[in-house]
Amino acid sequence: MNAALSYGYMVLLGRVLLALHLAGLHPELGLLHAEGRRAPALAFDLMEEFRVPVVDAVVVGAFLRAELTPEKHSEARNGGVYLNDAGRKTLLRLLETRFAQEAQHPKGFRKPYQQLIETQAARLKAAILDRATYTPFYLWR
Repeated sequence: MNAALSYGYMVLLGRVLLALHLAGLHPELGLLHAEGRRAPALAFDLMEEFRVPVVDAVVVGAFLRAELTPEKHSEARNGGVYLNDAGRKTLLRLLETRFAQEAQHPKGFRKPYQQLIETQAARLKAAILDRATYTPFYLWR
């Protein structure tokens, strides 16, 4: 489970970094996470909104449906457990499907998760530069 979650978070981090760059924001200047040498604190901040609905939900569902199994993991020399090629391919396929799925923003509009990440980056920029109200993304039904 931890290997799949970690891998999923890295995929999400890549998407969030891209969205921040598209919005013209510097990913290392964080608001909630501490800034550090080469740590993308702002990306970690924005990631928090999407960890549960994108990565956690996909990984838990994949284990419950037996799409991710012990056979899709391997043990490294250092004793760590990692996804093998089959596990990474499975998880990437599931994450791509999730990024394309629509979800409702608390403000009432619906977009695919990938577009919601980009929208939130743009809204974050407006909040910083224009002192606009920022509404974080959370699952809204």
